[in-house]
Amino acid sequence: RSWAPIIVLIGAIAVLSLVIQWAARSRTSGEYQRLASKLESLERRVAALENKKGPGSEVISKIYRMEGQIGGLETSIAALSKRMDSLTQQVKVAKTKGSVKKPKSTAKRIYKVQKGDTLFGIAKKYGVRVDSLCRANGLSSKAVLHPGQRLVIPPK
Repeated sequence: RSWAPIIVLIGAIAVLSLVIQWAARSRTSGEYQRLASKLESLERRVAALENKKGPGSEVISKIYRMEGQIGGLETSIAALSKRMDSLTQQVKVAKTKGSVKKPKSTAKRIYKVQKGDTLFGIAKKYGVRVDSLCRANGLSSKAVLHPGQRLVIPPK
């Protein structure tokens, strides 16, 4: 809420009061009455302005609400930033631990062919290349698979 108009009016009233006091001593009572009525008029206007809630007060209350919301958002952002830093650190640690090579499995895996299976589909399922699957089983890449046939799955 802007206090400037009210402060100006109060200042004007104070000046007018001084003028009235000075005028009362040196002027006729008619002029004094005229100044006194102006003073009363100004006092009424100041009182009306103090009681009036205009669009300015609504804007100010919205600003205060928004300041509170911004403060809450800043707190949330700070918390999220800390959480992201923590997660980033965890990922770095996990990557460092995960960089140790695991020994390749030497155990043979056997797959029993089902109806509709293809060399490509089986290779994809086990994460191996088709040519290594064919080599491990003595097959060509165009070999026909039969349900019940057993295939050796090579290590990755």
